[in-house]
Amino acid sequence: MTQPTHPSTASDNKALAGTAASSAAAKMKVLVVGATGFLGAKILRNLAHDANVVVVAMSRKGAAPNERADVEWVRVDMMDPESLHRALQGVDVVVSSANSYMKGSLDTDFQGNKNLIEAAARAGVGRFVFLSIVSCEAASAVPHFHAKKVAEDLIKASGMPYVFVRAPSFLDQSSDYIAKGVKTAGSRRSAIKPRSGPMC
Repeated sequence: MTQPTHPSTASDNKALAGTAASSAAAKMKVLVVGATGFLGAKILRNLAHDANVVVVAMSRKGAAPNERADVEWVRVDMMDPESLHRALQGVDVVVSSANSYMKGSLDTDFQGNKNLIEAAARAGVGRFVFLSIVSCEAASAVPHFHAKKVAEDLIKASGMPYVFVRAPSFLDQSSDYIAKGVKTAGSRRSAIKPRSGPMC
């Protein structure tokens, strides 16, 4: 024998479901591209603290080892347009810090960005935030600078609202050159034997 649902309980449940749905709909869905990189990970951590944002982290490698419970991870390759199409469904804002020049390739910087921008435009993304490089338009002889300018032009041509963050070089993305220099100088100094006797 099934107990009939009390009318007030049924209406309460419906109201709660409606509130949850409207709350989820009010949140902005942000896709962070390059989420396992140096900058992407920092962007991800900051966005995850915003209660008004649903954060989706995109990476070719999949979820980071210290995966956050409040972040949804999608494994996507920017060289695969079909996987990009799936990842961009329902996304309001794309924040991209992805690059491949630090890994010795420019595939992502040119073709990967092109694929991402075209897929975002088709998905109706409301804003594209792109981490670029300062004065990239004046350095066409430097391949990864030129790649940023090409991507900027593609974003402009797409018709999507955009934000370009033209930052200077991030030396801490690779080795810490200053720390290395100090260590090298220190080891050289310790290798020099101090002279004994009075100093003239």
